Amino acid sequence: MLGRKKSVTESDSNSWEQRVANPEALGQAEKTLWKQIEPVLNALLDEIKANGKIETIYVRAEMDRLSGPITALDETGLTHNVLLHLFRKKEEWLRFLDATEQFGFRETNMMRIYLTLAATVILLSTELFKMLLLFHMKDVSHDISKFYSTMQSSAPKTWPLLKPFVDNDFRNAIAHGTYGLVNKKIALYKDARLLPFEEIELHEFMMRLKDQNVLFQCLVNALVDKKKSGFFT
Repeated sequence: MLGRKKSVTESDSNSWEQRVANPEALGQAEKTLWKQIEPVLNALLDEIKANGKIETIYVRAEMDRLSGPITALDETGLTHNVLLHLFRKKEEWLRFLDATEQFGFRETNMMRIYLTLAATVILLSTELFKMLLLFHMKDVSHDISKFYSTMQSSAPKTWPLLKPFVDNDFRNAIAHGTYGLVNKKIALYKDARLLPFEEIELHEFMMRLKDQNVLFQCLVNALVDKKKSGFFT
């Protein structure tokens, strides 16, 4: 979803490291968030290494397998962006609806499809952030459901600084299906009592999506930069 430093060709498409983002291609809000997250992420990785929890031995096949989940996020994000760009161009959007209506895809259908894609991007961004970080750690639980306790024990000084950037309540509402459109707003529910803990406009929903994607992409860049500096040796 973010600008790339280089395109991924068929010859290098198996390398997740080619998917680094270009922070300069971001909007101002995303740039500001990136600048907040980046030093905290680097400090977190440094603390994890100082505590002996950074993996330094990798099997090539294991590294290659990272490309599968990351490609899933890339491709879902690209499809999400196609629809998002259509929404922003009224004439193209109306032409698109005219062309697809004969197949049953009306405006309400397409809005639901967009929200489903957006929800998937949110989940993939948040969960792949956790997975990618845990992948580069050793002597810890690699169970993603135990991510928070693992990080607290592995980096007790810096994890509390990064934790607020991982929008877990938002992620949980999306993952558990406890959200819905109410009076043209997206209501987020904490649990099955369905009492909204937040109601947000669609543009706010989009920004929260972007925030989680920035978090993930910033981690990818931090790991690639650390690798170039010999951090993992």
